Amino acid sequence: MESPMVIPINNIRREVRSLKINIQRVMEDIRTISSIRPEGSFGSTRFSYSEEDRHAREYVIREMTGAGANVWTDSVGNIHGRIVGTEKEKSRVLVGSHLDTVRNGGPLDGLLGVAAGLEILRVFQEEKIKPVRDLEIIAFSEEEGSNFGATMLGSKCLAGKAGLEELRRLKNDEGITAYEVMKKFGLNPDSIEEDLFKPEETYAMLELHIEQGQVLEDSGASLGIVEGIFGMTNIHITLKGIGNHAGATPMGLRRDPMAAAGRIIGKIPEWVNQIGSTQLVATVGKIQAYPNASNVIPEKVAFTVDIRDMEAGFIGKMESRIREELERLGKEGIQIQMETIATSPSVSLSREIGDILKEEATAMGISNRNMYSGAVHDCAMFTDMTKVGLLFVPSIGGRSHVPEEDTKEGDIGAGISVLLRAVCRVVME
Repeated sequence: MESPMVIPINNIRREVRSLKINIQRVMEDIRTISSIRPEGSFGSTRFSYSEEDRHAREYVIREMTGAGANVWTDSVGNIHGRIVGTEKEKSRVLVGSHLDTVRNGGPLDGLLGVAAGLEILRVFQEEKIKPVRDLEIIAFSEEEGSNFGATMLGSKCLAGKAGLEELRRLKNDEGITAYEVMKKFGLNPDSIEEDLFKPEETYAMLELHIEQGQVLEDSGASLGIVEGIFGMTNIHITLKGIGNHAGATPMGLRRDPMAAAGRIIGKIPEWVNQIGSTQLVATVGKIQAYPNASNVIPEKVAFTVDIRDMEAGFIGKMESRIREELERLGKEGIQIQMETIATSPSVSLSREIGDILKEEATAMGISNRNMYSGAVHDCAMFTDMTKVGLLFVPSIGGRSHVPEEDTKEGDIGAGISVLLRAVCRVVME
């Protein structure tokens, strides 16, 4: 029997640069999983804890197991695949991204990072590489917040930033709590405390993701080394007025929550420009009217506002502008409710891991640049407990969260190759 490859420390960089990925295998993973969608739908719709999610999980678990990993699913649905290292006293290295999507999203958001993890496991198996540290690949659940409006729920639970109280508070559009949804899916959220990550158990975490913007494409760079991730606040606003007949109610006698919502939504771009940050963004991405009929003045309108920036102060200023306008509406007879659904602070990533990613990209002759991420990612949840690195590949046309989301195969291959080499270096430390 051929013995495992144990790479001598002084030969790590030379040895890892000889490793090759199988890009056709990676693309087949992406095609297979992204094709799992509800019948008659378009794009990729794969909410966590759905039947589509269950089928995708079966594929990931089968591939992880086939690549020699010890595989398990934790209390909230994150899938783990671990290769055991040679030195038990050393902490592990994590690699992963998420498996879920937005409604009618694209084939690469999150899934690319999961496929990269699967390919790293296969290369380790084929090359008989025995890491010094445990290598753990993770497919996170409920990153997008498509079910409950709270992003990165799976990673937040592992990081101790969400627990049973939040799972029992968060509800989907049908009013069913995250706790109940997970139980029905066959999970055991009551054991969430047993799955908490501890800082001393994790040496580093790396994630590969599509950029979801146009910075890389416009600059001509093939890879982005992420230095920091924007903070985010997601607000849910409910406005209540008086429902009535659309034709028989004079305009001057109305208390129309849709008109009130329009006032706020229409002013958001103006407020963003006034606040003075070059990075601040705010988005109304979801709006619901009740009863949602063309000939009825709505009784109630609910919508979300997603606010992001590297500086918490600018996010706070935007919240204040919204609150001031809501108070004015309240004086005009509209009942208002403003609730913060989810928050995540801006974070700086590990310069050490970033330097390793840059060194490997440069050694391969792959153009790269340092940048920030406007989108929040699972790895951001672990920056206070370990060294975190995030690598971007370009999004064609900057498109993401839409069916047209795409990245050139060559850029995908470059990203996974650099990630593989960086992971090899870190797990051998």
